[in-house]
Amino acid sequence: MNGSWTPPSGGNIPATTTTFIDNELFILSSNPDRVYYRIRAFDLEGLNSTYSSVVDIYYNSFPKITINPGKAITIPTSYFLMDNFPNPFNPSTTIRYGLPEDSNVSLVIYDLGGNVVRTLESGMNAPGWYEHEWNGLTIDGRTISTGIYFARIVAGDYSKTIKMLYMK
Repeated sequence: MNGSWTPPSGGNIPATTTTFIDNELFILSSNPDRVYYRIRAFDLEGLNSTYSSVVDIYYNSFPKITINPGKAITIPTSYFLMDNFPNPFNPSTTIRYGLPEDSNVSLVIYDLGGNVVRTLESGMNAPGWYEHEWNGLTIDGRTISTGIYFARIVAGDYSKTIKMLYMK
């Protein structure tokens, strides 16, 4: 994204509204998996706030995105685990997931034999999007071997596993 971003027209919502659901995403960058939002408040007398920081959202796999203008955060409408990126990876990869409600989350990396390699998350999380960068290290700090690994998330009644490839 460059500094010459201009918001699309017709994006105004009444000041009494505290959330906005965008069902028609505007693609504002050369990356087709991302959108950017900037939020500002205005009133009927023409007074405007300054724009918020840019909110950078990966949307390609998200069913719907909700933005809270006062907080400039996103809240998923369902549980979600994205594929890691990059994949294959070396030396590290990023794993992103979303929670629509307060949830007890377990995000664990396993090897092909089903052994725990590393726990990235264990505990309660508020609704929102999260990401963890895994540096390819085991619980005891050793670098993993080249091969296939699995990231498994369990949150509420949701569970999903993704396959990751580490290459030296």
